[in-house]
Amino acid sequence: MNKKLIAIALVLVLAVSGAFAVTFPNVVTATLNATKGDFFYHGFGQPLTNTLSINDAFATVPPTIDYGYSTNVGGATIRFSITNFISGSNLVKIKSISATGGGSNLVWDDTNSAYKLFVIAPTTTYTKQLAQITVVAARGGDTLDHRGEVIAASQTVEGAASGDYTATLTFSVAAS
Repeated sequence: MNKKLIAIALVLVLAVSGAFAVTFPNVVTATLNATKGDFFYHGFGQPLTNTLSINDAFATVPPTIDYGYSTNVGGATIRFSITNFISGSNLVKIKSISATGGGSNLVWDDTNSAYKLFVIAPTTTYTKQLAQITVVAARGGDTLDHRGEVIAASQTVEGAASGDYTATLTFSVAAS
């Protein structure tokens, strides 16, 4: 027999016998798991973070602070308190505070000695808001601070002693 015929016959025998047959695996699956729970997050910027440090808060054009929340439950009130700018025993008073955007409604709350920023209705859907808060330091010529108290010349940016000054905003969330 011819060697070529033997080679062809051998290939045909192997092909028919299944030596080159391809087998496919059984069905494979992927399982996706999730838990949906109630959540309430609040903080600064995007994404929401829990700390923020602003330099040059005495700038002629005061910096803004982006603060907001995201939730799927709501039913809360967000307030914040603020200190004057302090450096040791020296201080620079806060002339004004404003909040814009995100459905914010800045109102002084005497009971809690804080500004009420957001009142969030109960919800079962995702809700997210972001407000821009501006804190303006007292300058020469300003006479009353954000609470209506008198500002002394030494409690303004121009009249204060040299030093590093810090004002602190502290945010809290309470069920409403």
